[in-house]
Amino acid sequence: DTSKAQEVPLEAGSALMFHSLVAHGSGPNNSPHARRTALYAYFPPSVRYTPSKTQEGERTFPVIAGMNGQEEATLVAETAA
Repeated sequence: DTSKAQEVPLEAGSALMFHSLVAHGSGPNNSPHARRTALYAYFPPSVRYTPSKTQEGERTFPVIAGMNGQEEATLVAETAA
């Protein structure tokens, strides 16, 4: 239902931050300039990887910056006690 959608026009060089579960999108880039996107995610130490029945017990993700220069991070599911 897009009846409650809100447009958020931004000037060049602006940033918009929102929760990752917010449905979002944008129209086509009709300018001759590239559109850049940066995604920042914060996970507190309490977050745990919980795979579904069809997923592996661990998952590796590329790291672009942070984590003391690591190039990837592997999350390993905890075994049930």
